[in-house]
Amino acid sequence: EPEKPYMVILGGSKISGKIELIDNFLQKADTILIGGAMAFTFLKAQGKSVGGSLVDEANLEVAQKILKTAKDKNIKIELPVDVVCAAGMDEDTSWRVAYLDEIKSSEKGFDIGPETCMNFEMILSTAKTVVWNGPLGVTEIQSFATGTQAIASAVKNLTDQGITTIIGGGDTAAAIEEMGFSDGYSHISTGGGA
Repeated sequence: EPEKPYMVILGGSKISGKIELIDNFLQKADTILIGGAMAFTFLKAQGKSVGGSLVDEANLEVAQKILKTAKDKNIKIELPVDVVCAAGMDEDTSWRVAYLDEIKSSEKGFDIGPETCMNFEMILSTAKTVVWNGPLGVTEIQSFATGTQAIASAVKNLTDQGITTIIGGGDTAAAIEEMGFSDGYSHISTGGGA
């Protein structure tokens, strides 16, 4: 029985590994914020421009169904409005911030952009329970780790205010550990499929 508003942050690359998780959240959550490569599948399902970003084509229909279910249940799904994009994922690749309709077909989105970070932080500021599974960008590369760092900091501040914050999944836990925030949340689970 999570205290409400109950907000979920989902990231990572594929929807396929998280369908059951999302279905579960659609029973309880008030708001679901989606980042990471997974967001591009939802954005494409909405008919938005994603440039050359990774899209889980096999699950476009699943994404549409999730968006419809959320709308029917009055659950807000928040998606990125801007991204950090680049032609490739190398450490020294030049990158830029772009709104969705500005991403070139030769570019892929690798992190949520600053406006999306601000939107997510504003939405999260009213949460009473937060569950987070999956990084919001390619955190192994510093240029694409900023979004995850910003949200990790915002969620840590919520924890400091007494809000219940639960971090799940090895990649998310690793990113948070890298930032030195490991003791900043109510609970962190590092298990595979956590």
